[in-house]
Amino acid sequence: MNKYQDELLARFIAGEDNRAELRHEWSKDPEFKQRSARQVLTHRLMQLKLKDDNANAFADGIMERIKLEQNNPEQTTSDNVSQINPSDRDNNKQQKKHYWFEAISVAASLLLCTLVFFTDTETAQAFATVQYTKTSGDSELSDIETFQLSPGPFQMLSGKAHIQFTNGNKITASSPTHLNIHDVQRIEIIQGQLTIDLAAKSSEFYISTANGNYVVAQVTDDQNSTLAATDTTDFTPIYRQPNLPFSLTINAQGLVETSASLDGTHKRASNETQRFKSKTIVPSGHALPQEAKPREETNKLTPVNIVSGLNMGFETGDLTHWLIDVTSLGYAEVKPEAAKSGNYGLHISTMDSGPVFIKIKHSYLPAGFVKKHKQYKLSYDIKRLTDNAESAIGYTRFNNSFNAKYQTTAHGPWFRMPKDNTWQHHEKVIHGQDWPDTHTFVEIAFWTPNEEWYLDNVELIEILPTENFIKEQTRGFEDGVLGTGLTIQREIGQENFAILQVTEEAAIEGNYGLYANSTTGEMHIKFTSDAFKTNKLNNKTDYLFAYDLRVIEGKAALRQVPSTGGIYYTPEWAGYGYQRGIYWVDDDGLIRVRIEIPAEKIPENGKFEMKILMKEGAVVHFDNFELSAIPSE
Repeated sequence: MNKYQDELLARFIAGEDNRAELRHEWSKDPEFKQRSARQVLTHRLMQLKLKDDNANAFADGIMERIKLEQNNPEQTTSDNVSQINPSDRDNNKQQKKHYWFEAISVAASLLLCTLVFFTDTETAQAFATVQYTKTSGDSELSDIETFQLSPGPFQMLSGKAHIQFTNGNKITASSPTHLNIHDVQRIEIIQGQLTIDLAAKSSEFYISTANGNYVVAQVTDDQNSTLAATDTTDFTPIYRQPNLPFSLTINAQGLVETSASLDGTHKRASNETQRFKSKTIVPSGHALPQEAKPREETNKLTPVNIVSGLNMGFETGDLTHWLIDVTSLGYAEVKPEAAKSGNYGLHISTMDSGPVFIKIKHSYLPAGFVKKHKQYKLSYDIKRLTDNAESAIGYTRFNNSFNAKYQTTAHGPWFRMPKDNTWQHHEKVIHGQDWPDTHTFVEIAFWTPNEEWYLDNVELIEILPTENFIKEQTRGFEDGVLGTGLTIQREIGQENFAILQVTEEAAIEGNYGLYANSTTGEMHIKFTSDAFKTNKLNNKTDYLFAYDLRVIEGKAALRQVPSTGGIYYTPEWAGYGYQRGIYWVDDDGLIRVRIEIPAEKIPENGKFEMKILMKEGAVVHFDNFELSAIPSE
């Protein structure tokens, strides 16, 4: 046995229920299973207490053999026996013969029971099959290990696992993961993030996390009555359509995304609904049970608080959940006088030194919360203490250091503090990217030397998505054509000379994307009012125009031109790099371009149009176009 196997077995003998880890090792090393049985047998023999008078003699016999063999390893059995008095030889011989035969019998029975125990927990009690891959990425078939799973703890420090339950439900987990699996209908997530795929006709599924408990239930009156009749007081319902498959992603902090893409959409249930908590999650197109409030009273979206329960106001009196980066030259300290509200705040000083970088520790943030197409708002109260002539500046962003690969979101816009020494509220919208699930930090940098600040009431929320007004067949090219309302310009002076094709190779998400090659000349395309789901946009609302752009070759320089005038530039880049404090281009040249269209650019008749022009000399892919209203505060 290796050291790891020794530790596993020692923990089991000490009383820890780590059978899932043992089974994993047994599946790789069948001999370890036999050795495990023998060691557990030895342990139980040493603890065995027979109820008759033979118990002491049996134990004495075992101990005598052990001592003699330890003290006289070269001595034979006959020599050992010769030490016994001749008058007692025959009686002792018969008695010991009886005891050792009994020991062999008991040992055989215990060995059989031990092997049956190990085997039965794998087969008779097994309710799931695990396919384990040693690494998180794609692996060859030979790298996949399969074993059976029974109720109890499941922990995975590396790799990826697909857990297939006997009722058709499936869980996909990447390391690190720690679960407590009660049965095919109930799990507890202690660490990690799971994708849960529920079979079409599966019954309710219960999930417990650190910050909330959930029950996935079908939207039927019968199912709702069943839930109400059971002990689900502490479980938030997630409703699904009857007799259809359902998927959701959930992490140990209780952050939920459903297969209907309403990320963490919460609606309030009726106060009269008994045995349910006041919060439910209802995917798009799923009806609420009859007990819920009318739709007009429940349609308000609640932003997801990423840092719920963390020390964002420093009220613990210390830097719990925070750290000061080792590159900092100044210092930060929790003090009562730094509070805007409550009892404590954070005092930051760069006096006679340099920048200070404070971070929310990645281990306290939800696993995998940073994703492309999502937006986050980081806000806080801040006060400048000095009255230097220059403004005091800093920035806020996310950074990720998983696997020693350092990635960040853009710095800008930086915060600039005037010298009026009053409390101000600062907000920064951060655009998400597809990052690893772990090692994401939230960073606030205080850049200017010889300055002092107070910081309090930090908040980080996920900005919930709003309706995309671009027609579905147009936004993502999934019909294999340009789609309604997206036209190629033919006007004199604004004629398209680029090669434009909807292809599978250009897909960023889904099956199709738009291939654009401007090495033959400038690209001119236009979204007309026919591209939108509504005939009239609200000219009192600001809008976000966005799309995915992947640079394949050359430099992409784009201009977005509304029909009401004005030009919105997208900076040039050579495939990747930091540009103007707005975008960070991924290593493969992929970014999410976002442009805010103010309300005054929407015409009075509501028929909005937008041209996109790309200079000569680039090959790019477009996908996932979006026009959505920017929520008002």
